[in-house]
Amino acid sequence: MTGGGVRYNRKRGRARPASRPAVSVERDVLVRYLDAWTATVLRSPRGAAYVECGDFAADAFRVFGEFADRLDDHHLEAVLVGRPVPPGGAPAGLAVRTVVSTVE
Repeated sequence: MTGGGVRYNRKRGRARPASRPAVSVERDVLVRYLDAWTATVLRSPRGAAYVECGDFAADAFRVFGEFADRLDDHHLEAVLVGRPVPPGGAPAGLAVRTVVSTVE
């Protein structure tokens, strides 16, 4: 190195943003968790609510759709905070509520 500066590696180019791999990992963890959680909730006599305030509602609805045949007999509710219902809608039997804002 000359002049004590940090050398730029031209072969690598721009680094990818760290958030892209993290989002993929978060999505995978959420889907696996919801798969186990939903099965447990649907065996329980109590109801449950899933609250989503991020961008994973469509992924959650896909997981809930895998249990669509059992949703009618149980109380499972999805609450979307500050987000619309994703394209494709909710699976049959899933109660969906949307909250525009949590600030009054």
